[in-house]
Amino acid sequence: MPENHLEKYGHMFNWTFTYRQDSDVPYPYGVITKHGQGQEADTDSAWEPDVRLRALVANKSRLAAVLVSHCNTPSRRESLIRTLQHYVDVDVFGHCSVNVTCGASDGIDRCTTMACRFAQFGACHETLARSHKFYLSFENSLCSDYVTEKFFMALQHDIVPVVYGGADYGQVTGAPPSSYINSRDFDSPKELAKHLQWLDDNPKEYLQHFRWKEAYSVSVSQAVRSEEHTSEL
Repeated sequence: MPENHLEKYGHMFNWTFTYRQDSDVPYPYGVITKHGQGQEADTDSAWEPDVRLRALVANKSRLAAVLVSHCNTPSRRESLIRTLQHYVDVDVFGHCSVNVTCGASDGIDRCTTMACRFAQFGACHETLARSHKFYLSFENSLCSDYVTEKFFMALQHDIVPVVYGGADYGQVTGAPPSSYINSRDFDSPKELAKHLQWLDDNPKEYLQHFRWKEAYSVSVSQAVRSEEHTSEL
């Protein structure tokens, strides 16, 4: 919400309890915790993915996917998605989708075109992680500190999130740089698409985006995980 819209609420609230870091009580959509030293702290050290991860990546047949139910957003993420689709394959699921199933080539779980409840949203991420290399964690608004469950849920699975938002992801979430790709680090959607394609063509480089998992864990806030909430994808 633009700040000028908040003026009418001046002096009405004594405390704030939101995702923003400057809230009296910050409550993020998820938490990333570092445990032990791990090899992420030493990016020059040798690292080899385990057999399970190598096999999973070898079986991924699709490049990128996104789950969306808001088709017209303040961030105009839909425009960025359409532009990316000029250069690489992006499968869109949800209300704004022309795709019918997730992982259709594997004959695995069906993702309906209705808005997923949060529990289903997590299941869809798990499904997509088996068939896709990247998940587009594009926010519907470009707001300070605004990083929603779509980022944290992607991190919980073996899929690399590509982010588009108004937050400083490393500072706000504590996510290591190798755990995600920031679309705003590229000069154009075409350059981003070229980088994704390069990673697709170079599996050893793609796999490096998972080495952080040995040193970190990811949790999604309890309120987000509640089945009583409906995802605002």
